Amino acid sequence: MLDQVSLQKMNWFRAVTRSLEELRRILVAFIRKVRWPVTSAICRVLIRLHINQTHLTLSRIFFLIVFYFAWVYSFFTAALILMLAAWALDCLDGDLSRMLGQDSSIGEFEDIMGDNLACLVFPLALMQTGLLNGVIGGLFIFASFSNLWLINRNQPNDSGGVRLAFEPRSSMFISIPAISIWALMFVYIFFKFNVFDTGFLVVAILLCLSVAVNYYQIIKSRL
Repeated sequence: MLDQVSLQKMNWFRAVTRSLEELRRILVAFIRKVRWPVTSAICRVLIRLHINQTHLTLSRIFFLIVFYFAWVYSFFTAALILMLAAWALDCLDGDLSRMLGQDSSIGEFEDIMGDNLACLVFPLALMQTGLLNGVIGGLFIFASFSNLWLINRNQPNDSGGVRLAFEPRSSMFISIPAISIWALMFVYIFFKFNVFDTGFLVVAILLCLSVAVNYYQIIKSRL
């Protein structure tokens, strides 16, 4: 059992994460509002070309895979262009899905799959080229994907106990790795300043704290 001090610290961290998640929602809503005139115009063109959000997601996955090889073979300019293209498609697929009225759980899963592939290919490329310590990279990948599976709700099962229901969801803690990838990549490409070990270690620690909170929720729901 956790002592009172540990419970207070855990509750404080949960309150902070909820506040940050709410801030993230506000920022995302603001960014969508600002970019809407541009993305809506592009989406109308895509609709005329019979292109849907699945096509965009598959293209984004393709760009991320090619990005890996471009980075490994030191084609950094090409890697930057591919990452920018993947980011642009990420901005478009959600808006296109809503305009087509096809905003479904399958579409959400495809989008999350692309987001997490971005969290995977860049650390792997860094480890392949010796720019990131393998232990730190492995910890980062583990923590990133552990945060993908968050508690959605508790449901009683036939035996009268509690069955945990999980579903893949994007959250602030999945956005953090994506932001860190962007920031560290730009710093290295433009300034040749390698801070990958430090940056990824800090983010990995934050992600592990989130995993601990989620695991505490799992234990608490089974008591």
